[in-house]
Amino acid sequence: MEAAAPVGVVGAEEASFALNEKYRVFNRVLGSGQAGVVRHGVDVASGEQVAIKVLDRTHTERDAKRRESLRREISVSMRLQHENIIRLLDVVVSGDRIHLVMEIARGGELFAAVQQRGAVPEDESRVYFTQLISAVQYCHSQ
Repeated sequence: MEAAAPVGVVGAEEASFALNEKYRVFNRVLGSGQAGVVRHGVDVASGEQVAIKVLDRTHTERDAKRRESLRREISVSMRLQHENIIRLLDVVVSGDRIHLVMEIARGGELFAAVQQRGAVPEDESRVYFTQLISAVQYCHSQ
């Protein structure tokens, strides 16, 4: 993995904030969805770049279905250890936010790449498909 810029050097990331003593969260949004937003971050001790999914704790705690879904996501994600599955590294609860610290996907989302590039050559598609099947097979074996 690439080394992150030293903490305190903002550069292209714009502003950032400390999430406890372990992580620095940058304003750069990597993705978003109904549940929350995923921001770029760095593990302060190792310099490893991470993705940090930020969820609104108040919404989760008010809704039993959301709470159970999040509990299940965390439980399953912490157990999965496979090269083709993004790992959940840590969970940090801070004020009214829940932060899921995950491995960062260097190449971005496959769907976005296909949308941008168009058709994917068969040889390349075979690699992606093999990785996907390997990950699904692993999940079903657990």
